[in-house]
Order: sequence, then C-alpha cells, then structure tokens
Amino acid sequence: GARALGERLLLLDIDLVALRELTPVCERSAPFVGWRPRMPWGSTLRYGGGLYLLTAGARPHVWYRFEGQSSIDLARRKGFRGSDQAWISYALGPDEDAWPSDAGIYSIRDLRNGKLPLPRDARLVQFNGPQKPWNTQLKWAREAWR
Repeated sequence: GARALGERLLLLDIDLVALRELTPVCERSAPFVGWRPRMPWGSTLRYGGGLYLLTAGARPHVWYRFEGQSSIDLARRKGFRGSDQAWISYALGPDEDAWPSDAGIYSIRDLRNGKLPLPRDARLVQFNGPQKPWNTQLKWAREAWR
C-alpha cells in the first residue's frame, strides 16, 4: 500500500469540509494520529472514524483482528458507540496521539448543527450526523465542500 499511496496517509471522510490549509494537520509525526471529537458520545476515549493520519502499515492489529460484526459488538460492549469508530477506538486503546483541541478540527455538532458561528480557527469540520455538506443550508459549508 505504501508504494501505491505513499508513506504517510491522511484519511478524510467525504462529509468532512476543509476550510483552510491542511499542512498543519499533516505535520504530526506519530505513527497514528486520531481525532477525538469534543462532544461526548459514548466513551470519551474514542477516536472519530472520519479523520486520521498514519504511517502506512502502522497499527496492523486494528485491521487483522477485525472480524466484522462480532468485533463491533465487542467494542460496543466495552462502551464505544458506532461501527468503525467503535472498533478503531477499542482496538487502539486510549494512548494514541491525537490532534489537540486547538488544531481547528470541529464536528458540526460542536457548532450546534450550524446554529453557532464558524470558529475563526476552523480548519476542518466533520459533518457527522444527518446534516451533510452537500445538502446543508450553511453557505460556508456548501462553498467549501465544492
């Protein structure tokens, strides 16, 4: 995979809006860097499944130990919610590197689904939930997503 995709990979879900230069997001050097959403949702030690940075081949146990629904069920029994994010959070554990709160990464839920103004430092906004950047009424999101 590293030969085809490159040594360092940044995964962004399609419902994530990039608003500013992403270089600062990519400058972390840890083998895996996760995003911990600000809003509580299940375990506070979770990683959001829509954004992470990794070195190709890092943390192979996350993929090799995954056994479909039974792995998701195990992660949920341990207090994690969701599907991919539940398993990733459970399999990685609490000690992975994560972007700090001042990295400019937000969930649309942090903005009360667009009722709060866009923070000045917003670099990335994840549209986790039913509102998506391709059908939102938020002008800044529609323009940036294009």
